[in-house]
Amino acid sequence: MRTLRKHESARDSFKYDAFLSYSHAADGMLAPALHSELHRFAKPWYRRRAMRIFRDETGLAANPALWESIRNGLKNSRWFILLASPAAAASPWIEREVAFWLDRRSPETILIAVTDGEIAWNEREGDIDWAKTTALPRSLTGVFANEPHLVDLRFARDSSVLSSKNPDFAKVVARLSAAVKGRDLDDLIGEDVREHRKFKRWVWSAIVALVALTLMSITSAWVAFHQRNEAVSRELVATALAQLEFDPELSVQLVARALHQRTTPEVEHALRQSLAQSRLVTTLLGHKRGVESAVFSDDGKRVFTFGANGSIGVWNSTTGKRISSVVGHAGHLAGAQVSPNGVRAVLFFHQSSDRLVELPSGELVASLPPFDGASFSPNGKWFVTYASHSDTALWNSLSGALTRTLPVRARGTQQIAFSPNSESLIVAPKDGLARTYDVQTGQEVSTLGDSETRILSVTYHHDGKHVVTTDSNNKVAIWNVLSNQS
Repeated sequence: MRTLRKHESARDSFKYDAFLSYSHAADGMLAPALHSELHRFAKPWYRRRAMRIFRDETGLAANPALWESIRNGLKNSRWFILLASPAAAASPWIEREVAFWLDRRSPETILIAVTDGEIAWNEREGDIDWAKTTALPRSLTGVFANEPHLVDLRFARDSSVLSSKNPDFAKVVARLSAAVKGRDLDDLIGEDVREHRKFKRWVWSAIVALVALTLMSITSAWVAFHQRNEAVSRELVATALAQLEFDPELSVQLVARALHQRTTPEVEHALRQSLAQSRLVTTLLGHKRGVESAVFSDDGKRVFTFGANGSIGVWNSTTGKRISSVVGHAGHLAGAQVSPNGVRAVLFFHQSSDRLVELPSGELVASLPPFDGASFSPNGKWFVTYASHSDTALWNSLSGALTRTLPVRARGTQQIAFSPNSESLIVAPKDGLARTYDVQTGQEVSTLGDSETRILSVTYHHDGKHVVTTDSNNKVAIWNVLSNQS
């Protein structure tokens, strides 16, 4: 037998509870799993680990310069756990670790877990039966006075579950933990069960507390939010009532904002007072950008709004509720004209092509060349556009097709008027004569005024035969457009 140093008894003098020696080639997956479960087994819920295990994670064969750190791990460990296998028996580094340990510790501090191969005991020789043993290094020859207690881990090589969920693996962990801690196996298993239950209770307590705190926070935030809204609402109502006598329309707007903050009997009462004194029927709320123009539909039941960003809104003119909204006509809107029957609209843009769109869907009917202004016929079948850079054009509003051009160009403000039956129209440029045209043929029918006078406005009589004009000489004239006489 070798002469061995006495085992150090003071547990607190060691940094590690055990040193785990193994072959990386044979047990590279088993060793980390065993390491993890030894840390966890019978661990108090408030501690990080149940014990400290030193395990070389890099492998000395790959980096022999690490031997000094291995030596320190061996010096500072109370127990030596050997994962025995033929690969471990053949490893010079494991041989070296065992020899280093035996030079400083008692063999009684060595725990052996067999992961592969065989270990046999020769009763007659009182030593390892080396004729049959394949899993131990020869440095253990003559070390043990009695047959060492072995833990069989050979089943783990074919196991897909290396955790406490595997009962066989859990038993091995329990036996090794009991030996390292010097505890009775049954007591330690019972402690593990108790600690696991404590941990579950602690987790559930933490969850319940967290849920309670979350609910309290949500409730507090909800109460604070509604208290704030109610305070803002009361302030708006007070301001609205103060403005009621001086500016009823502003009063209605303030109450509408108060309704948005919080609906209370106080707000509803203020709204009734404001509406009773205001001439404002309703307000169309919800425009995100500036509104370029707004017009009623021919039946007066709807309002069309045209945003500066090319959006189109359709609203109920009685309730002010939005019916639909169309976004998609990109560009900076300069203006819009809607047909009397409310089924078409001409949109003209700054520095972009103009468009004929369908209402209320906003779908594009046709793209139009740039123009300065447009006007629809009373029946909504036609529309005319004019510009200083091109002839006046007559279009079919249903198809968006160009019907014909009229040899008149706008120079400044242009006056255009359709007859009530939509069969003729008058075009009056700012510095020229007014002319009437037949819509179906495009033929000129009559000329009004003279080249020395600017016609400022033209309006048809409901009979479609007469027109009244005003001019730059302060003259108001009535014309028979069929006979070309005033």
